[in-house]
Amino acid sequence: MHSASSTDLGSMLNVLRDPAGIPAPPALFQWLMVLTWALHILFINLVLGGGSLAIAAFLRRKDPLWGRLSRAMTQVTKVALSLAIVLGVAPLLFTQVIYDPMWYTSNVLSAAWVMGFIYALGLGYTCWFIFSFRNKEGASSFELLWAVAAVLLFALNGWVMHVLSVQSILPAKWLDWYAPHGVPDMSGLKVHAFSFPRFAFFFASAAAGTGIFLLAYADYFRTRNDFPEPYRELCRRIGRQWACWGFVGQALFALAWFAGIEKAASHPFLWITVVTLVGLLVLLWEEKPERLAGKGYLFQGLFVGYTLIVGIAREEIRLGALLPLGYDPMTYKVNLDLASTLLFFVTFLGVGGTALGFLLLMLWQAGKVEGRYVAGKTVARLANFALAIVLTWVAIFFGLGITIWVRNFH
Repeated sequence: MHSASSTDLGSMLNVLRDPAGIPAPPALFQWLMVLTWALHILFINLVLGGGSLAIAAFLRRKDPLWGRLSRAMTQVTKVALSLAIVLGVAPLLFTQVIYDPMWYTSNVLSAAWVMGFIYALGLGYTCWFIFSFRNKEGASSFELLWAVAAVLLFALNGWVMHVLSVQSILPAKWLDWYAPHGVPDMSGLKVHAFSFPRFAFFFASAAAGTGIFLLAYADYFRTRNDFPEPYRELCRRIGRQWACWGFVGQALFALAWFAGIEKAASHPFLWITVVTLVGLLVLLWEEKPERLAGKGYLFQGLFVGYTLIVGIAREEIRLGALLPLGYDPMTYKVNLDLASTLLFFVTFLGVGGTALGFLLLMLWQAGKVEGRYVAGKTVARLANFALAIVLTWVAIFFGLGITIWVRNFH
């Protein structure tokens, strides 16, 4: 067995950093990482939980209300998967900025699984699209195979991300994993670390998140005649059940997970997570399904805040593992680059925010209309403004690039 002192490990981790440094203070990337991770995991919850609920409802599709719920959750899962993929890029990039030595090493140790992740995601996406096309009234039981295969592949991808995250905070074991008994293993086929309570915690989160979503879903369509009260009552009842049992599962797995963390008592956000979780459970448990009408948005907002707390706790666990080894992301070398930082935020907030704001407002209004939707003046103006700002950004991006290229060419 090989072993290394904390000083050696800290030196190694710091040497593996990008010598060019980062273009803005590390705290900025750290908070953006936590924030975007929370947004990403909200949609991951809907992928795993919504997909599972679509399957469960499909099995009871002879009841028209359950059949409708299965088809609705099939479409929700499809959209959530797209958003989860898009939003998953941001936290991954921020992680690579301030935790690059850990993330890249963990990826190399299990490289085959990392590459397989892409193929599994594509195959799972394809299976779910096939299911979404075939999940109609009168669909045969055979179609369920597509859905089950897709959810299993999505779960496999979640497991791969989980393994990479756990491996990345255990640098003291990297050498033994890379060269067991002194013989290098360069296959990348092995996974080396797994925490069942941590993994199960996020699956329970998927059940809770989907249940909370159903409460808001029922409220959102309350003004439409084609969403009758019996259907919305079913959504509230199932949503409450899934949310309550999801919270119970999360509480149990959280205690098991945190109990295995060294000096857990010194991490305040672990306890804030448990307290918030139990608070949400009690609040929801005391509400009868018929009294939940009109409270869906409230619970959705509380759940978003709770997910952000989980993201902070997750970051706290990572720092608790790395700081004693001498790796502090706040000491990352900074080569301040105001131009690129400004371009990033203008793109993120100006271009992305405007375009996303237009899409969200349009979708929000369109979903409340029964039949054909005609955009009002506000949405139409916002659409024109979003298009103009995107075209302006594209012109600046290529104009600047071409100008620099021409200057360097001469």
